[in-house]
Amino acid sequence: MDTAEITDGVSPGTTIVGWKIADQTSWRINPDTEEPSPRWSHQRVWKLESGGYVVARLAYSMVFHKAVTTCLTATGDQRGAQMTREQMISLVQAAPGQHAEGRTITAFGLGDLVSCEDCQPPYPEELKTGAIIRYEKPRVTIDQCDTADALVRRLTVKKRRGGVVTTTVHETTRALLEECARNDPTWIISAEPAVIR
Repeated sequence: MDTAEITDGVSPGTTIVGWKIADQTSWRINPDTEEPSPRWSHQRVWKLESGGYVVARLAYSMVFHKAVTTCLTATGDQRGAQMTREQMISLVQAAPGQHAEGRTITAFGLGDLVSCEDCQPPYPEELKTGAIIRYEKPRVTIDQCDTADALVRRLTVKKRRGGVVTTTVHETTRALLEECARNDPTWIISAEPAVIR
């Protein structure tokens, strides 16, 4: 059995005890620029002794915006959390290293930050001490599901503003679910088609 501590680097963490059956990241190197992707997710699934599952999804970003930005989230809020330059650097340095496609970054710092191309805040190295910005800080989502079907629904069905329901399977999520099926001999999902109400 594995024990994992899941944290965003700011809040107290959550301890998960179970068998880790899947671990996938969307962190990639852009073949055109040879630069790492500025936003990525890391998803892991554990099988619990009770037979259920826990999925931990961590979203990371190196992108920051002006303190007052026109860049909005799907819910209409300004992107990122308002903070000082120093708070942002501290969060960036707390992000775990990544490895993909033969390249490893063991630690992140000021040079890894990316100014939003839309609202165009100053470049990271031009930010003055105490400058206020909006940083897309790490986000953690942890869900416990009783069955494999419930886990699949949790990862693929999204409810949008206005009550619209969509089903999407991103490449990383697809790889995560395939890994679950390979590593959990009791992994069973129903053959019933999805019903959207």
